[in-house]
Amino acid sequence: MIFCGDISIPFSSGVQLAGIPEDVRGRAWFANLEGSLIDDEASVGYLSQKGVFNSFAAIKELSSQINVAAFNLANNHITDFCSVPDTCRLLDKLHIPYVGAGSNIEDASRPLDLEDGQDSFRILSFGWDCIDCVPATSRKDGVNPYIRKHVLESFKKYYSDEKKMVCFFHWNYELEKLPSPFDRQLSKDLIDLGCYAVIGCHAHRTQQIEFYKGRPIIYGLGNFLFRQGAYFNGHLRFPDCSYDEWGVELSSDKVLLHKFAYSPDNHVCTWLSCEEISEDKVFAGRAEYSGLSSREYESFFRKNRVQRRLLPVFKSHEGCIGYNAKTLWVKIRGCLINVLSSLSLKSIERRGVK
Repeated sequence: MIFCGDISIPFSSGVQLAGIPEDVRGRAWFANLEGSLIDDEASVGYLSQKGVFNSFAAIKELSSQINVAAFNLANNHITDFCSVPDTCRLLDKLHIPYVGAGSNIEDASRPLDLEDGQDSFRILSFGWDCIDCVPATSRKDGVNPYIRKHVLESFKKYYSDEKKMVCFFHWNYELEKLPSPFDRQLSKDLIDLGCYAVIGCHAHRTQQIEFYKGRPIIYGLGNFLFRQGAYFNGHLRFPDCSYDEWGVELSSDKVLLHKFAYSPDNHVCTWLSCEEISEDKVFAGRAEYSGLSSREYESFFRKNRVQRRLLPVFKSHEGCIGYNAKTLWVKIRGCLINVLSSLSLKSIERRGVK
């Protein structure tokens, strides 16, 4: 199964695929559906509004080009233009399964079982409220919340030694190149519990890949099919670092890294190459911090992180009080940025706004 990043296509042929071998197209694909699913080509009228969405026609078209096995819905844009149940109903019409969001917390936290050849996967998906993922409650639709205690309890509850357990996260700050120390520690804790792979999204750029006890942690897949210069009245664009993209294939105890490149000039996503990666191999994208202890990595992160504009560091073993205080500050900061944006004092172009 190939796990890839963010999909945001506002109209048919909004992003073209090129160069993907036929046998790769036919494999099962799991992607992050970044934004509400809208059943109307007239939804292009939403392009002038604040938010991100996908056209039903565009996703239907995509499913005829690659074998879309399922979508992740645990992200910060899934409720931008409609409720989670509305998006789920349209995915049901396309016969595409989903995970990570639902009409209530019970639905949102339910895992997804997928078969791909001889491999059986069980996928759990979570979204971080610190980056505006709307958490589901017992009475409200939303995403499966990324809260350490909830993640660990969910994993233990749904664990099966007969399936490859995969945890898929929407986490970290936009355009950050390094994983948060908190995220890195939780990833290792999950692998200690039997997780087969940990995969992340949201930064809109690829992050490095670390192996722990032989299991892969892909901290950031980057974008996949995300139309540039369309949303927010044509102003939503990403920098050059966002144009390198990954798809990670988990297959028969092998990990394959598919590399893609997005062209903002003609909006084509081109498959470039594929290579097998492992703990014992040297490959482009291998984490330079592999082997560092939690304390050593925190120091490394503070020195080398990209996003520093009043954004706190979530430590490896962050306490509840500190975690909640930092989360509150990030949300307040985000509200201030939104106010500035509404006053046209700040460009919507992504230079690291969260």
